[in-house]
Amino acid sequence: MWDYGFPFEVFLDVLVPLLSLTDICVLTQVNVGWKELCSEDDVWRILYMRTCPGKILDTSVHIGPRGGKGRRVRNRELESRSRWKSSRVSKPVYYSCEPFTFSTTRYCVDSDSVLYNSWGCNCIPQDLKKSLKKWKEIRRDNPGDDSFLFKQGGMAYEKDTGEYCRYIRDEWRNYNMSKSISTTTLCQNPDHYEEKTLGISEECKSHKSYKKATLSVYRGKIKKANKKRERELKKAEKDFEKAYQIMVEMKKRMVEKSNWVEKGEKTLESIQYNRV
Repeated sequence: MWDYGFPFEVFLDVLVPLLSLTDICVLTQVNVGWKELCSEDDVWRILYMRTCPGKILDTSVHIGPRGGKGRRVRNRELESRSRWKSSRVSKPVYYSCEPFTFSTTRYCVDSDSVLYNSWGCNCIPQDLKKSLKKWKEIRRDNPGDDSFLFKQGGMAYEKDTGEYCRYIRDEWRNYNMSKSISTTTLCQNPDHYEEKTLGISEECKSHKSYKKATLSVYRGKIKKANKKRERELKKAEKDFEKAYQIMVEMKKRMVEKSNWVEKGEKTLESIQYNRV
């Protein structure tokens, strides 16, 4: 029976998503209660779903990358409302938005700040980003102006980035179309979307025991990692053998040169002795 001061749903919805497989295994060793709790199939279902690559749908909600430049932003106001209504700790809620729109780039002063410092700037493929033109090359408001800065927007500190954002998104759609990728959801990184809005294959939903399925997946990953380490070890052994052979050859040459020096000194001594 669960009796740890907070509901089981809080543990399942809030804490388990933050815990790793190792953390769950450690909790099972605390006592019998935690062991029974962590053996629940709902807990292992969450762990198993992490191993299933989510499928991006046209209805998937984009919330941006986890960290770095253009990282996702938490919606504190919506979180506080959810906490007040449910009277318990709420899950993190993030703002949903598409990259390279006016709302996410309105404080950018030039094209470089849009491409490399705006919200969601890491969502676009790097090869496409490098091929994009600068603002002064595509601007239509004043074609003769070679300034790389955006003109002033409607509000203070805002810049009119709408035209450049449209250019980026049009190029992004053409890029996705050329690769037969969705032109509705431009970002193709599942980690940048809200997990519950991603599609899940039927195979991931039809396991009788998610614990067995999860452990099977992790065993497969460990075996794959071990095989990779074995290949790296064999390569390192070959590299060491080559280096060792080079050292043996260098030592052999060093001994030969040392013998030549000794012979030269002996010859010099014999010549000097004969002169005396």
